[in-house]
Amino acid sequence: MEGTHSSPSGLDRLAAGALLLVLAPLFAGIALAIRLDSPGSPFCLEECTGADGRSVTIFRFRTVRRAVPYKGHGAVATHAGATLTRVGAFLHAARWDEIPQLINIALGEMSFQSPRPAVAGAPDSFDATRAGHAAETSASAAAPVPAAATHDAAAADSAPPVSAVAVASPAGAVLPGVAAPLLPLLVIGAGGHARVLIDIVEKQARYRVVGLLDDRTALRGTRLMGYPVLGGREVLDEPGAPSHAIIAIGAPRARSVWQEHLESRGFQLAVLVHPSAQIGRDVSIGAGSVCMAMVAINSGARLGRGVIVNTSASIDHDCEIGPFAHIAPGARLAGGVRIGDRAHVGINACVIQSRSVGADATVGAGAAVIRDVAAGSTVVGVPARAIAVRKTESVPAS
Repeated sequence: MEGTHSSPSGLDRLAAGALLLVLAPLFAGIALAIRLDSPGSPFCLEECTGADGRSVTIFRFRTVRRAVPYKGHGAVATHAGATLTRVGAFLHAARWDEIPQLINIALGEMSFQSPRPAVAGAPDSFDATRAGHAAETSASAAAPVPAAATHDAAAADSAPPVSAVAVASPAGAVLPGVAAPLLPLLVIGAGGHARVLIDIVEKQARYRVVGLLDDRTALRGTRLMGYPVLGGREVLDEPGAPSHAIIAIGAPRARSVWQEHLESRGFQLAVLVHPSAQIGRDVSIGAGSVCMAMVAINSGARLGRGVIVNTSASIDHDCEIGPFAHIAPGARLAGGVRIGDRAHVGINACVIQSRSVGADATVGAGAAVIRDVAAGSTVVGVPARAIAVRKTESVPAS
């Protein structure tokens, strides 16, 4: 079903009314299934604006769990509770979440065939054309969403024309049924790390990727997972650029430089949490941080800005992770561990309780830290021993 571009016909309204009567038992069954699957109303309402400027409240079946907000250092993230429910996943795949829009059609606010209305309060379109990506925008359609396609370059290239702000999103990346509109997001970096973050973005259902930025000129105009590389940091000066970004760069020092640069320009750094991550109570997560699949973070842990907690890593209670630290896949931190700024804890390394790893230090893969690690040093082995110490340097703001 699509939103109204012109006044619906009497036949539209009559047909919608008849369908509502016929489908009443299905309505009731779906509503009950949603309530049994997760708490909250079975419906979500979305304020939209039609082509004629009228405000329209769109009815949908709720497909996501109620958002459970938690606060980091200057950031508010959506926990895994924002992901699709079991019933919601089925409704979304079958597009049954849009059945309640029959109410809008019966009220004369929508028709069966016209373009979908724009979400009220949505940001102005990002001029992707100026960023080096051509976009065809229909003058009569207000932010239409493609129906369905796979997340690959071929599908994105063959998708029907959409507005500039949505042109980077492969069809299906914008999830219907979300109570609030997805926030447009720039991904900084177009390497393998970006693939992981894009996957989390699509699953977290809070943001939608507009495109990627990378200073490597050879990548401009290419696509990654269906999303275009729009250019380098000059794109940040484009009018209407999204205000949210995430940095897909693994190196701590480079990541810190980029985040300082973005924050100095007023960008808001997203917090990404994979739906399979287990986040305990009273955990704070700083802006720009990422928690990947199967991560476990226990109560009282505090993560600074720009932290990466990689696949299957675990952080026990009351740990403190400094800004831009990287906890590699499978790493284990016992309770009360302190990790310094920009430190790297390698794959499958472990740090016993109450030990500290200094700023810019590196813990080698598989190492077992039983003593404090000095700032700037590299330790390896079981137990971990220092093999190198380097002088730490201050990180420029931009």
